[in-house]
Amino acid sequence: MSIIGSGDDDNGGRSNNPDIPGKDDLARSGLSSSSDPSGVPGRRLTNPLGDLSSYTYQISLYMITPDAYDAFVASGRRRINALSELTDGAAEGGAFLVAQSAGVNNSTERRAPGFVFDYAIDNLSLKTLTSGKATQTASNNTTFKFQIIEPYGFSFITQLKRAADVLADYNKQGSWPSNPIRQFFILGIRFFGYDENGNVADIEDVYEQFYDINITEMKFKLDGKATVYNISAASVAPRASFGLIRGRINNSKQVEAATVGEAIDLLFSKLNVEQEELFKEGSIKFKNEYAIEYIGDAREIREASLLAPEDTNKIRWPGSGARNTTQSNAAAEVRANAGNDKRGVTFNMDTPIQEAINALVVQSSYLRDALTVVYTTAVEPDPQTGATPEQNPNTKKTIRWYNLSAELSDARWDDKMLDWAYRITYVIQTYETPVVYSPYVNPGISYYGPHKRYEYYFTGQNREILAYDQKFDATYFNVVLDPSVRPLTDESSSEVATGGGTTDTPKVPGKKTGKPTLGRLGQGLEAQNTYVTSLYDPGAYAEAKLTILGDPDFLMRDTPDSINQVYNRFYGTNGFSINPNGGQVFIEVDFKEAVDYTSDDGTLNINESILFWRYPEEISKIVKGVCYQVRDVTSKFSGGKFTQEIACFIEDLGNPDAPTAGGREENGG
Repeated sequence: MSIIGSGDDDNGGRSNNPDIPGKDDLARSGLSSSSDPSGVPGRRLTNPLGDLSSYTYQISLYMITPDAYDAFVASGRRRINALSELTDGAAEGGAFLVAQSAGVNNSTERRAPGFVFDYAIDNLSLKTLTSGKATQTASNNTTFKFQIIEPYGFSFITQLKRAADVLADYNKQGSWPSNPIRQFFILGIRFFGYDENGNVADIEDVYEQFYDINITEMKFKLDGKATVYNISAASVAPRASFGLIRGRINNSKQVEAATVGEAIDLLFSKLNVEQEELFKEGSIKFKNEYAIEYIGDAREIREASLLAPEDTNKIRWPGSGARNTTQSNAAAEVRANAGNDKRGVTFNMDTPIQEAINALVVQSSYLRDALTVVYTTAVEPDPQTGATPEQNPNTKKTIRWYNLSAELSDARWDDKMLDWAYRITYVIQTYETPVVYSPYVNPGISYYGPHKRYEYYFTGQNREILAYDQKFDATYFNVVLDPSVRPLTDESSSEVATGGGTTDTPKVPGKKTGKPTLGRLGQGLEAQNTYVTSLYDPGAYAEAKLTILGDPDFLMRDTPDSINQVYNRFYGTNGFSINPNGGQVFIEVDFKEAVDYTSDDGTLNINESILFWRYPEEISKIVKGVCYQVRDVTSKFSGGKFTQEIACFIEDLGNPDAPTAGGREENGG
């Protein structure tokens, strides 16, 4: 276990790391280093492809050996030939091209063994779920669909099998999947174009992205025409780490710990012991190994306490450790009542590891100390007043959430289980939530601005938005246990509370959220769950969908590029790809409406005040137009055309008539 990064250094670093963009990268991407903002979004507000006179894309599909996959991940997922570069080309393994749009260049690319002829690849669609509203978890995910076209015959699967057999001979473990679509694949997307002077633009390294994928489905039919293989795929790490096979607790596990980090360490230790037992009894050939990493400033989560003062139920105090009647004696009884220094949590069989980690974070001081009200675990209401027991943490800590992702390494094919075994490193980082709709929480960090800004309709700069759809849902509502609860406010502060809202969304009192309550009795987690519900609720009062000209910065990843790279909350290792794992992703659209031609000089009169509600005064100085939180992005590549659909929620960013919230403590850095 380790912590990557230090403090709140979220600017991606101006380091000597070759995988971090320097001045040359910034310059050829239309951004000077002097204008590069530090620690906030907005590094490249417009689509960089819009600065080219023309451009096209290239899609590539690689098969890759496990050692080359480890080297690829260590490079920040930027170097597809990282293993070859590390070994000066001496490695027999590596990445091998299976299919590529526009054909394979034999002088610069390594074809997969036996792939003599070109196979085309096109009609790629990838959907990245960028928020809890899309995934219902603290993790993100990406799915893929694409086609491989074979002009004559239908030998693609046969060639794939032959290539897999060659890689099996190379594999040092001597085990390899007999099914060729069960191996590792990398999907690459590159852009090429000409600048305004007609010269070839030097953009390949900055405008390219690679995704490690598992093929989940392949379909084709023979009808006398070109054979088209329709393929569905998923990101490797989320599928392996959060799925049914490796992402669930096989047998009930109980841990007793004082902090989140201690509890996760104990849980993973038990999971690893279980894998060791399966290995010794011969049930498996290779062990899955579970590990945890905290990146950025996530040590605040690791050190968060599980000893909440409102958790009054002694059933969660550490037990004696007695497992049978002979071990139950006076000495064990003394140990059982030794003190209130730990909490016991039992994870039932088949509990998802995601849910287990979530339960620990939700009930810890990391979230509890940022609430205005918490409910005790007392089973009955106060006998004198009949009120629900509650407490005020009396802190001004800024509310924030967390993100859980994973990184895989040391892959080995287990021919007993007929599946891969990995070292699975779960990665935790803090997740900023400027927009919060819960009456139980302190405000989140102030709105930090958009990743992208668009001008639309009669602007003269409408060069990216192709279509815009919007709907309002007047039936949308929130539930609260106690409608009298109000967020903490401080009229003396100039900071802006972005929680709350101006949409007049109704609140239904006296109802629970229905979120998991593992670790607390009664209503003990209801305040925390209201905050989580505001982040995960798939509905919203106002939704929108934008269709835009494709932007390579929106080719996002659902996991960190690499835990060994310099940490950046808002961007990937290339410095410009949006990172949806460090905080809510926002865009802004500046609408302008044509009113009428003036009678004086015949020019068009433009209405520049298109809003859906009134922003707070301080926010209105920052937002240019209307603010949206991104839920998911679907990128489509077809026939040389690259477009994207952005599904998002319109955010009102706070109540302009409410007192501002202030005096907030800085988060642990």
